[in-house]
Amino acid sequence: MDNKINSSLAFQANFDSKFLKASNAFLRNRSNREISQFDSAVRRFEELPNSDHLTISYKKKFVEGKPMHMLFAGENNENQVVLAAKDQFRKLIQKFSYMNEYEFQVKTGIISKN
Repeated sequence: MDNKINSSLAFQANFDSKFLKASNAFLRNRSNREISQFDSAVRRFEELPNSDHLTISYKKKFVEGKPMHMLFAGENNENQVVLAAKDQFRKLIQKFSYMNEYEFQVKTGIISKN
């Protein structure tokens, strides 16, 4: 009998495939440290308790006429909050890669800010 927990169970936060594909394409020629840091962040937020209702998604929008790369978290494109917004995709990846669990939980409303 296998006692391993299946990491694809539905009690984890989900990542929009568009964001993961764009990130993987960007990171393809980057350093192993950058790739490892990004992968670590994905795993950390996937496995965060009480995040099963969240989907993390990426959108490129224009804000005041300037392109912005934005990362959102929410339930099925509803009640979305901005996790990060940067003028370059590289900066967005870096922000996400180094975001800590506390910041993620406060921004998504999992916990309230003290």
